[in-house]
Amino acid sequence: MVQAFKDHFTEATYRDIASFELKTFEDTVTEDDIWMWIQLIFLPRIYVDRFSNGELRNGTDTHTLLLHNRLTNGFRMTQRRVLNGSNFFCIEREEFIEFSPNCYGRVFLDGRVGDVDESPFFSADGRIEYEYVELDAGFGTWYDIDVGYFQMFDFDKENAELRIQALRDRRWVNEGTAWLRLDFVTFNHNTGLFAHIKFVFDMTNTGEIRPRFEAESLSAVAYGTSKDFARAALELVATLLWFYFLVELITAAVRDARRTGKVLSHFKDFDSIAELIQALVFLVIFVLWMIIVNYPVRDEFVVTTEEISDQEGNQPNFTSLAYHYHNYFVCNACNILLALMRILSFMRINPNISQLSETFSNSRKNIAQFGIVLFLLILCFQLMGHLMFGSSLREFASFDEGFVSTVQIMLGGGSYYDLSRADKIAAPVFYYPFVFIMVLIVFNMTIAIIMDGYDISMEKRKAAKTAHMADLHTKNVFVQTSSGLMRILAPIKGIIPKFLRMKAMDSGEKYDRYEVLDKRQTLALLEPLTLKSRYYDFDEFHRAVNIAAGELEEGMERVSRVDLIFLIDRYMAWEDLDVYDAEREAEKRKKAVKETTKALDTLSTKVALMLRNQQQMNIKVDMIMRSLVIVEREAAELAPPPAPPAVALAACVRPHGRRKVLVAEHAGWRRAGSATTPVLFKELTGGVLAAAASLLVELPAAAASSPACSSEYLVTRVRITESE
Repeated sequence: MVQAFKDHFTEATYRDIASFELKTFEDTVTEDDIWMWIQLIFLPRIYVDRFSNGELRNGTDTHTLLLHNRLTNGFRMTQRRVLNGSNFFCIEREEFIEFSPNCYGRVFLDGRVGDVDESPFFSADGRIEYEYVELDAGFGTWYDIDVGYFQMFDFDKENAELRIQALRDRRWVNEGTAWLRLDFVTFNHNTGLFAHIKFVFDMTNTGEIRPRFEAESLSAVAYGTSKDFARAALELVATLLWFYFLVELITAAVRDARRTGKVLSHFKDFDSIAELIQALVFLVIFVLWMIIVNYPVRDEFVVTTEEISDQEGNQPNFTSLAYHYHNYFVCNACNILLALMRILSFMRINPNISQLSETFSNSRKNIAQFGIVLFLLILCFQLMGHLMFGSSLREFASFDEGFVSTVQIMLGGGSYYDLSRADKIAAPVFYYPFVFIMVLIVFNMTIAIIMDGYDISMEKRKAAKTAHMADLHTKNVFVQTSSGLMRILAPIKGIIPKFLRMKAMDSGEKYDRYEVLDKRQTLALLEPLTLKSRYYDFDEFHRAVNIAAGELEEGMERVSRVDLIFLIDRYMAWEDLDVYDAEREAEKRKKAVKETTKALDTLSTKVALMLRNQQQMNIKVDMIMRSLVIVEREAAELAPPPAPPAVALAACVRPHGRRKVLVAEHAGWRRAGSATTPVLFKELTGGVLAAAASLLVELPAAAASSPACSSEYLVTRVRITESE
């Protein structure tokens, strides 16, 4: 229905009386185009007073569009205006103001936000004043109030044509107009729907006019037919299921929060976050639907054989209700997307249908990281396109349009010749680097990342088919789905036919699927076997297997103990024993490497400490040697020339075997009364040239009476050697 109205009004052509070219609604670029489209296309197609054979319409056939859609009550025109002199970027220099005194601002959200002008304005001849009006279209909130300068038109075609011409002559649409709308409402009894049709013209302060068509189908009565009541029953079921899902989600979140001590510990993976977002989106959907069902506009209709109007005789104001419907459908679309993502996640239960979800799971991290680079590249080329072609091509005139156009070119859309016609020099500068980088490299890299994820999933599947889990990886999805469905129907197993309850084993024996343990009970008994770190040898593991088999045998009377042990060995050990041993050896090697690394770190610390001590000792030895040199220099200055001959004092040194000793090469003393003079050499510690401790060297009396010792002072030199 909506598409039919769009084609009927926007695809129709008219001939411009000035240029004689054919135009449509989408070709509107000037104020004159707006008025010509209204007078030549809109009015003749909304006021239909004859059948196709020329016969006049009478009674309930009047004012019917497209055979089945009857106009409720004429149409209306609405405009919203922008303030003059409110633009932040207006130049305040007097000469510019004198040249162009008008400076209009900007408005947003259909002319409701920004520099909105709500003051009255006059026609071009100054005789008619147009007032700003607020119409309550719902619950009385800001969102439910329709505002602007309104012009209401009834079913009188001739009067409408005269008024439209008068509005054009009086320049009702002028420089201050920022947003213009023509809308009407039709009713189709075949579907029980109203159609709110809107033709909108966004008029920017740059002189550009952007026409757009909007429409919304609205139910005349929320629940009035058998189909509506059937839909209400399904809505009730969906609401109950959502409530159950929300309770389960909250319960799981609280349980995990208590267990871990973190409030959001449950929402740590993609699936749980998607569940939370879907629950919140459904809550918004539920609130919007309650608003739509209880909207007061439907209760204020005045329905006669001639028209459907509001309490004041005007056409029903569905503006706000149409917005609520639009938001409702957008939220449902988002909910479907989230449901699709969760369905793909559920498909992982069977490897035969999990290729898409596994591929996405394996590559989503790489895609997310590469997406940052991709976004930056697209943003850079979008800015290039905006700077080069923004003034000549609408595709790059704004940020959002430029971004979409850049992505379209990357996917194969767009034309080089369009860019070339706009700027022959800038076109190759933009186009060829873009194609080389974005199309030949980046786009193919994105595909390669996805293919890497697919290869990983295929390798895992191939390995699983040759492992002990091969039975699960070859499971038929229909058999698995039917078995799961039968398990879900366990609460009503009493009414399920016997042939559906029975299940055949590989041996051909049949048993009642509801008389054995369910999955959760079985996993609870087998859970200890999944903790592989408990078992360190083959015997210990099989003792645990025998215990679990004994417990399971009580719940599975028709399954033999041998079969149970086979199942446990095959599925609950999760790994073959040799593989398990290899894992344990790998753990041991990892632990040994860790301990070795720790020992090496300790040894390295000790070696560093020893090196520091050695450096300190070398410094001390060097200081001592420097002191001895100074002593030698001072003694040389005090000795009278010529120096006396050296006196051999080999007998003065006590032997110490292989120890390091001090050997006096020359010795001198101050003449005294005693026959001998004791000389004490203190121990030198910590170096490779350490001397013997407390070495006492006695100078014999013969040396004291030697003629060579007649001088009062002798030169004293001490040499440190290593005695064998």
